[in-house]
Amino acid sequence: MGDALDLLIPNISKILYNLQGFALQWKSEPTLSFTHLQPAQISTVGKRAAAWAQDLLLDLIELGRARADLKFCDAQGATSTQARFLEIFGGDHEKCDRLNKLICEKAAFEECYDISTQTYTRKVDCQVANAVTGLGTTVTKIASDLRHLAFMKEVGEPREAEQIGSSAMRRMDVPEMFLLADAIAITLQNVTEGLVVFPLKIHSNIMAELPFMVTENIIMRLTAMGVSRQEAHEQTRVLSFEASHQVQSLGKPNDLVERIKKTEFFKPIWGDLDDMMKPELYIGRS
Repeated sequence: MGDALDLLIPNISKILYNLQGFALQWKSEPTLSFTHLQPAQISTVGKRAAAWAQDLLLDLIELGRARADLKFCDAQGATSTQARFLEIFGGDHEKCDRLNKLICEKAAFEECYDISTQTYTRKVDCQVANAVTGLGTTVTKIASDLRHLAFMKEVGEPREAEQIGSSAMRRMDVPEMFLLADAIAITLQNVTEGLVVFPLKIHSNIMAELPFMVTENIIMRLTAMGVSRQEAHEQTRVLSFEASHQVQSLGKPNDLVERIKKTEFFKPIWGDLDDMMKPELYIGRS
């Protein structure tokens, strides 16, 4: 997204440069100005171009702000707990922070977001989209003006040698957009005011999936004991597949832990399995 903005922003600057020259060139050229397509007063061609340029300048400022505010989503892991990194670093939180800083610098960002989920917050997408939407609004205005002026044969676009067609822009119903947003807000308010949590059901769901989640820790622990990581991965994969078949095809409980306890390959960590099946061990830095 940062790269895309880096491509977009210079292009807007170029357009502004072109409009500046155009506005200065035609600053004294009188022309009709319109209200609702009805002739209203006399203005100048340069003044109209200056109005376009001003809108584009506002867009440029907003896009520049959106670009400057972009931060990096650091090494958070699948659900942003950094649990795996914390395990690798032996529980050293400072090393997790240092890793995030290094990754941020490698990606050419000055800062990382303090809190992320599996990805950076989608509010960032929304903020950038708003800035880009502003540009779309401006361009729609400019294109509409040019179309009307071309219809009156006051201006004409430069034609390419092989140009044969035209393009159209989509329109947005702003009132409908706000009506929908209002309905969403009312519904969400109602939901959040009466939101209820069921801890026992949450725990039940966790325990149904936890055996699969601990497999990475099992592989890491075996590797630390000198076992081949590739072999540990393959052994774990086979048992996980068998346990998945039990759950999905036969409708039986997840028996992965029991399978591991019966497989001689995993004997070095048999004594650790029960302790590894504690959900609180995997919340990382949540």
